[in-house]
Amino acid sequence: IDSLSSTSSSSEVENTKAEEPPVQENFADDFLDFSGSNRWDENASSDDDNDYSFQESASITLREHLISQASLLPLSARDLTLIMFLIDAINEDGYIEQPLEELSGMLDAEEEVDILELQTALKHIQHLDPPGVGATCLADCLCLQLRALPDTTPHLGIAIALASNHLPLLAARDFNKLKKILACNEEALKEAQ
Repeated sequence: IDSLSSTSSSSEVENTKAEEPPVQENFADDFLDFSGSNRWDENASSDDDNDYSFQESASITLREHLISQASLLPLSARDLTLIMFLIDAINEDGYIEQPLEELSGMLDAEEEVDILELQTALKHIQHLDPPGVGATCLADCLCLQLRALPDTTPHLGIAIALASNHLPLLAARDFNKLKKILACNEEALKEAQ
């Protein structure tokens, strides 16, 4: 009986193998044969109308991105100069790490730049893309991002209060204290996070 079952099993395996499509031994060679042609080259001709070539996109720095946006703002040359000065003070993470008072000291005394002018220039930067750029700290960055959301965003006020004043409690996961301070329920707190 064992020999009979093993014979029938081996014949079933052979029948199954016969029904299966043959396995390609050299898939890589077949793939290269199929994909070896360059579709850009196939359509290329000597006239300029069909002269397509692949070009990699150039990566743009945050500084370049901000400058390109700022140059579109309808501002005076002085205001744009101050904005460009502050853009140069922004680090690669998008933060301004030096206080504006310190930065104003780096400007020429003959420029007579008022701290209010620098604050205004910073506000212009903080309205550029990406949201949160020009922030001085994490809380500031989060608040800038939250303020960019539509006013109809549920629990936006709680989220702004949480980001601006209560990040240490959030990091400590002290949700009971947060609910009490923010005068909200658990659902509102979860949605604000």
